[in-house]
Amino acid sequence: MFLKSPLGKTFCCPPNISTPAEALQFICQAENLPSLENGWRMEQNGKFLTKLQEPFPSEGTVSILPSGGLLGGKGGFGSLLRAIGAQIEKTTNHEAMRDLSGRRQRDVNNEKRVRDYVAKQGEREKEEKEK
Repeated sequence: MFLKSPLGKTFCCPPNISTPAEALQFICQAENLPSLENGWRMEQNGKFLTKLQEPFPSEGTVSILPSGGLLGGKGGFGSLLRAIGAQIEKTTNHEAMRDLSGRRQRDVNNEKRVRDYVAKQGEREKEEKEK
């Protein structure tokens, strides 16, 4: 059987260790960790070992983990993003965008306005002469 410490090292379990409490004491001495029984959790084959004074239920790697954990639940971030996304105003100003050739849309629109103005300049001059 192997013992995995919270620092990532794996130890071969000595033959004189038969309970989780003894394994915890061995790891705490080997890794120079505080030996608080309430400060550590032990896991074997995906199940937490709660009875520290009874022999190991099976052969398998025993992981020693710090007890406690992070507060909070799982998920919820996606709904938070959706709520914020609904509050953000969509822009209708597309002048700062660029076209496929790399020119700003504002410049393209201004050139189009100038071409239209020049094209209608002849019509305006004719109307002034008729008056």
